[in-house]
Amino acid sequence: MHGDMDHSERKSNYLQFDKNDKSLLICTDVASRGLDFKNVDWVLQWDLSSSIKDYVNRVGRTARIAANGQCVSFVMPNESDFVKFLK
Repeated sequence: MHGDMDHSERKSNYLQFDKNDKSLLICTDVASRGLDFKNVDWVLQWDLSSSIKDYVNRVGRTARIAANGQCVSFVMPNESDFVKFLK
């Protein structure tokens, strides 16, 4: 999923993805807010977001309706200050 997709294509992909028992979704920040997928166990981030609010929204995909999940963030050396800020 990405922001250049038209709305109907994004909606179709969302509905198809949400029906599956096990899936992998690779997307841009278009899925960090406003989409409510059920049972997200993991979020992998290849790049850190530019703000704490966006970071929490991304990671929060795993914590819907009192659910638990895991997040792994890949961090470049030049992003180490952001990691300190998250702590």
